[in-house]
Amino acid sequence: MKQTTLFDIKLMIFDNFFDALTTPASNSHLPTLYRTDLILAWGNLSINFMGPNNPYGWNASSFNLFFSALLCLAEVTAIWLDQAENITYGNKISYLSNAAAIAQHYEYETPAIFVVDHSKEPNILAPS
Repeated sequence: MKQTTLFDIKLMIFDNFFDALTTPASNSHLPTLYRTDLILAWGNLSINFMGPNNPYGWNASSFNLFFSALLCLAEVTAIWLDQAENITYGNKISYLSNAAAIAQHYEYETPAIFVVDHSKEPNILAPS
């Protein structure tokens, strides 16, 4: 059969991606991931996805399982963005703290960094 397009693009929601990597024995999506040439943008880098209130609902244990499986997948499939960069950018508090420390070392002024935990009521800001 003649291929009429240069790309065969498939979309996968993040929950399926996460489940495929964390429950590989029972997940039908994992073989698809291993046959893929390129995986694009597996996480939202604009949020603090390493923080305690992350939208993905993972804790340290489930994230470690996911990330270990992601590194194994990266050995056979190209993943963009790089996993190490995702960790750096996703861990906003650590990232900003490191940037502030570097700026202070070179005697530049740095803004204060505050962590605001979003309350269920939008008018109330609760301390984290």
